[in-house]
Amino acid sequence: NREFGKILGKVIGRPCYLRVPGFILKLLIGEFSEYILKGRKVIPEKALNNGFNFQFEELEKALKNLLRNK
Repeated sequence: NREFGKILGKVIGRPCYLRVPGFILKLLIGEFSEYILKGRKVIPEKALNNGFNFQFEELEKALKNLLRNK
């Protein structure tokens, strides 16, 4: 979440202070909050093994594309 906020802030040219205390996330979404708070390294192994090519391999490039007309 911190890394996403940092990259988003860079793309839109503004600081991103999107911070929610962990206990609030735990109250709102329960066990799933651990995925947000601790993060997960996910590799789309099956998709890649089947020849899928991502249009954007980096978050910054994808966000720039999504937000270019905003």
